[in-house]
Amino acid sequence: MQSSTDDLNELIKSVEASGYMSLGYTARAIGQWKNDISNYRKSLEGHARNSMVDLRDYLRGLPKAEGFESAEEYVLGYVPAADAYSQTDRDALTKWNDFQSRAYQLGDIPDFPDGDKIRPPLADLILEVAEFVALRKRLAKYAREAREYRSKLKG
Repeated sequence: MQSSTDDLNELIKSVEASGYMSLGYTARAIGQWKNDISNYRKSLEGHARNSMVDLRDYLRGLPKAEGFESAEEYVLGYVPAADAYSQTDRDALTKWNDFQSRAYQLGDIPDFPDGDKIRPPLADLILEVAEFVALRKRLAKYAREAREYRSKLKG
């Protein structure tokens, strides 16, 4: 479970640094819900709907913010030649689109939601996004490091 906690903490840092404060607040609350479930109702009031708008906006801007030309390149790590996607590629792109679709659907939240109903899908989505984004960040970092190393060897 430590890796999902680390992934969530990294997502919190990233979204708050990008100015998505409602999403950061909700993501912080998710981490606390594990320890104190009585707080989740308060943490959702006034933040749940905005956090889903934040999540969609954050995901849309993330590829460019991470230095990729497109969402496709960010998700896959490359741009396939002639739209030739492997099943793994299609699955990753479907997951990426699913995150945005679920955030859009969860945006239809009343001002004071029933925390028992909204907490599970909200938390599941944010935790899944945190894991997905953390993996992409690690892969991009490893690629940059390998290129820098290769460049040093040439120079």
